[in-house]
Amino acid sequence: MVSDLLGFERLYPPDSDELAFYAVPTAHQRESLFDGCVLILGCNFDGEVLPASGCFSEFPFDFEGNHRDQQRSLEKELQINLLQVALAPGEPERPEPKIPIHTTPPDSTHVSKTVDCYFPGTSFPSVSVTGGTCALDCKHCSGVHIERMLHARDPDALLKLADRLNDTDAIGFLLTGGSNANGKVPLSEFAGAIKTIKESTELRINAHVGLMPKPELEELVSAGVDAFSTDVYGSDSAIRTTLGLNASCQDFLSVIADLSDIGAPVIAPHICVGIEGGEIVGENTAIEALAPYAPDAVVIIAFVPTKGTAYEHMNPPSNKDVLDIIDAARRTLPRSRLLLGCMRQRVEREWEEAAVKAGLDGIAVPSRRTMHALSMSGWRLIEKRMCCAIE
Repeated sequence: MVSDLLGFERLYPPDSDELAFYAVPTAHQRESLFDGCVLILGCNFDGEVLPASGCFSEFPFDFEGNHRDQQRSLEKELQINLLQVALAPGEPERPEPKIPIHTTPPDSTHVSKTVDCYFPGTSFPSVSVTGGTCALDCKHCSGVHIERMLHARDPDALLKLADRLNDTDAIGFLLTGGSNANGKVPLSEFAGAIKTIKESTELRINAHVGLMPKPELEELVSAGVDAFSTDVYGSDSAIRTTLGLNASCQDFLSVIADLSDIGAPVIAPHICVGIEGGEIVGENTAIEALAPYAPDAVVIIAFVPTKGTAYEHMNPPSNKDVLDIIDAARRTLPRSRLLLGCMRQRVEREWEEAAVKAGLDGIAVPSRRTMHALSMSGWRLIEKRMCCAIE
């Protein structure tokens, strides 16, 4: 919480040539809560000046959310240290924050709407059943994102991982992985393990299936998968160009139709704004194509230029582009839960408040500044330690 900033510790005394540093909660990544301060990545504190900045795009898009629950363990895994707030050289005192230290509306009796705020982190990690391997090598991912996930390459490994998660009071996990050459994420071979996990734990499972045939979808539904995250596109060209997949928009819609026929508990199509290198190509068509299915939830995500991919030097879609898609989705799909997912750029956060007010029912990993602004505007905020698509 913003109030966590009170009482933080000075780590390095300033003089004319050095900076002073205070440890701050990593949930405030890249937010400038103080005049003249910037959040940076730290290193050792033993008598050395810390680096000046860290490149946000080099870290997973869910870095901030993952860092909330178990900062130290994740730091060890990523081989980095605390995020710090750097004061100007010679700054004598801790500056006053630019925003008030409270997040409760002045008059809580005038709450206008409720929005769910999702912080999955270590309570709901992402698990890849293929490690960092993917046959498609999509231009926006190239396996980079799945490489950064937890890995469980066989059913026994998944069972052991689930036991560890259950022991740490996790809520569940996203089960995904790289696709084969036909666009399918190979999850059906894990159906037995999934059934065992569901029978022996309270863990909830969100499965990202890709282009999976109906019989295999039936296996996963029977095994007890709680929610299905599917992909939906409005441009055959984007599928061929970005994914390198010989498939059509209708192929992806057929997965949603099959899940509906089977009676899957929750179906949550994902629309990636700017999937074709940041360009808006078919997103509105994808929204319109979903209307006949009235899905339980629709998750809006956005292309993030990622180091090590063919699209790393492309620009992400503008905030206005994403807001326009949110607005169109709200108007076209009034009965679906509308959610802003983890995958989006988080350097500029001012637009998040407008996104919520455009009709979102939930938002993954909002900034604390966004939460404060919404709360002060009379919104009721509910924090949840899970994936937004699971309910």
